[in-house]
Amino acid sequence: MSVLVRTMLMVLLLVPWAAADDAPQFLREVDWKPLNALGVQHSGRVVPLAIYADAFVHDLHGRSGMRDGSGWRVPAPLVLLEAIFDPERAVEWCRVPAGDLPGLGVQERLGTLPAGEALEYLAFGTRSTELDAKATQELAVLEARLALLVFAIEEVRLLPDEQGGIEWLTLAQFSDPDLDELIDRFAIAWRVGDAPTVNQAMADIARRLSIRQSEAGVHEGILRLELLLTRLQLLSIVVVLYALACGLALLWSSWRRLIVGLLCSALAVHLLAVIARAVVMDRLPIQNHYESMIAAAAMVGGAALLYGRRKDGPTIHAVGAGIAACLIAAAEWLELPGRVLELEAGILSSTAILKYHVLTILAGYALIMLGAGIGGAVLVRRARGATLDRLSGLHRLQVNLGYSVFWVLGIGILLGAIWADRAWGRWLAFDPK
Repeated sequence: MSVLVRTMLMVLLLVPWAAADDAPQFLREVDWKPLNALGVQHSGRVVPLAIYADAFVHDLHGRSGMRDGSGWRVPAPLVLLEAIFDPERAVEWCRVPAGDLPGLGVQERLGTLPAGEALEYLAFGTRSTELDAKATQELAVLEARLALLVFAIEEVRLLPDEQGGIEWLTLAQFSDPDLDELIDRFAIAWRVGDAPTVNQAMADIARRLSIRQSEAGVHEGILRLELLLTRLQLLSIVVVLYALACGLALLWSSWRRLIVGLLCSALAVHLLAVIARAVVMDRLPIQNHYESMIAAAAMVGGAALLYGRRKDGPTIHAVGAGIAACLIAAAEWLELPGRVLELEAGILSSTAILKYHVLTILAGYALIMLGAGIGGAVLVRRARGATLDRLSGLHRLQVNLGYSVFWVLGIGILLGAIWADRAWGRWLAFDPK
């Protein structure tokens, strides 16, 4: 049995607890909104505390939200605070996925069980001879979830190091005369369930920490923008708007102003989401699979709006909106790498030429997709009896897009070769394009 498990079992055996399904009643009276102004250092960057808490609950509970026995959805920041300031009580009502482990009943295997029962299971419910490779892996996952709950106070980094160190300090590490008294008062009130004192102390602590984080270069406005960007799910709204524009262009092409209005609205919200991500990350969002698809979708939508002023505008609008909707839906719902905001890789920030290279290549890909979509529309309309004269405008546009792609991709590849020479000392020699 690992040292981690033995430590958790000490918590279980030394602190008496009684299994409870409901979260403490006083949590319903706690105002955790002041925490929205705070950031937590995680994976090398500072993220809003509320987003960190959401990830904490997802890792602990296996789902995006945790409900207690009464059905109340406990806000993620309150779950995190409970794990930090009263882990012994947290194991009574916080629930973890049970997994398909030997010795558990059907209900436990299909759902979740209190963390305390999971700790008991680790202590008395397993034998090494009963565990196959799959069960051993699930047991390791269960240990990791319980470790999150028991050792949360040693993981949450809230306070910048005054000595100028890269790593921030956890509540268990720092000693600050201005904050120690407040945190002690908060911790005592939290354990006894004194909601008014908790709320007052939390507001004071959040104000003090916000000042310290601001002095370390953390901007509260950026934290709130990232939180808003995560909560609003703007790109899901964009998918709906693009899909509506595509459907309307296919079914009622005479409603051209409404089609253009929907396409403009979709593109405006799309660009707003991209710009917000750029502001939060302080870089162009074009550096991974997810961001590349989102950027290419914006270029397709913009090109469709630009070329849609022609006679065959509804067809072009339908093709562009449909492609953009599919790209964003795939990026959002297939969990492509890069969806979660992350630091910029060092090689990707080596020179500004790379940004122009990627933007140019993505523009070329967007024109290829739009041209391919228009080609498909030409084939479909031809199969349904449209004459060559009626399709001549779309055909000319497709040819012109092909000409444009040749030059755009050519310039992009040239910029990529220059970047490669600057970044690692030799030109690109492996690109099949």
